Amino acid sequence: MKLTPFYKRTLVGLLSLFFIALASCGQSRDVELPEDIKQITHGDLDAWLKKTPFEGLWDPGEDKKAETIVITNVHQVFPFIGKLKNASDDNKNFTGQDGDIHEDAWQVFKDPKWGEVVTYAQLAYDPEELFLSPSYSEMGNPAFSGSQDIKLSYSGNLTATQVIDRKGDSKAAIYWVNSNMQTYLMGFYQNQNLVFEVAFPCKIEEKAMCLGKLKDINKKLQLNISSWENASVDMLQPSDNKDSFWQDPYIGIFPDDYEIPSVKVKTRFTDFKLQNLNVPQQNAAYLFSYENNYGLHYIGFNKEPSPLSRAEFDKAHETQKHIEAASIDVKIYLSESEKDNLHQIKATAYMKNKQQLTINARYPVKDPDARDEIMDILEHLKIAQF
Repeated sequence: MKLTPFYKRTLVGLLSLFFIALASCGQSRDVELPEDIKQITHGDLDAWLKKTPFEGLWDPGEDKKAETIVITNVHQVFPFIGKLKNASDDNKNFTGQDGDIHEDAWQVFKDPKWGEVVTYAQLAYDPEELFLSPSYSEMGNPAFSGSQDIKLSYSGNLTATQVIDRKGDSKAAIYWVNSNMQTYLMGFYQNQNLVFEVAFPCKIEEKAMCLGKLKDINKKLQLNISSWENASVDMLQPSDNKDSFWQDPYIGIFPDDYEIPSVKVKTRFTDFKLQNLNVPQQNAAYLFSYENNYGLHYIGFNKEPSPLSRAEFDKAHETQKHIEAASIDVKIYLSESEKDNLHQIKATAYMKNKQQLTINARYPVKDPDARDEIMDILEHLKIAQF
């Protein structure tokens, strides 16, 4: 698949309104970067990526006319570039005031020897660990690429090699990418706020040459990644290690007619375990619980029909304390009480198909961390509305 750019033309007046609106909500916040990252990038990600040792730097907008927007299929050809998740799956993977990225950039090379190559870098506001998902799939988008693309599908898979290294706030890995009938060697590196990715075509029988090229990239961009420099060809063998990939922290409950969960509960980083559904407990259709030295902790979920619309539901609870769920513009209404050294939280939220979700949680008052744990689960609930 070639990196053929697609074009969309419109009037300057309309474009001006669009970009003014975009600029008003997309201004970045200040960020303090570590000194070693400043020395590597010199404050210019675009210029830094252009130093990658490939030929044929491609500028899709070089010959564009006025009043033209240039849209490329680079993210379909290289589906794992720039698509990063944090452990909790709440990373806002875009720049601007409300995003998690201070700045990002990519460069594509159409190298006469190596073929189509992509490099990507981002500077995040917070140095939290980021991950790649092991697979990707999406249908073609006719709005971007024309009606001929509506029946196309794009997919890819990542396979880890033996090169996976974590040291303090940095992580480096090498992957094999199979995407759109092409095989790539891909390098991933994170150092605190900085993330760098590179992917280039590589035939399995030429992996020694490809590894040498990755080491050249490491040197020319002054990354100084020791695991890349010390890697051998044998270390490019596929690995079953899944630790470097993103792992879904959510458990889905209340599947709909298409087996899609109506509610997702983030419990991976807690002691809560889903109990046997064939043994009803605490009057909950789904019960998560655990017991420690303080006693039993549980959070249970039920759903029931609601005679109200969503607007009517929110109106009926408008005087009640609430928090915002992970779902966009979904309120969870709360009431709390204590009895016999136990703290109880009752909550409710509106669901799709005119249903309401009811939640009952209980934990020992003396456990100092229990309430924060329960509230974190509630704040990260994903509740389907459509």
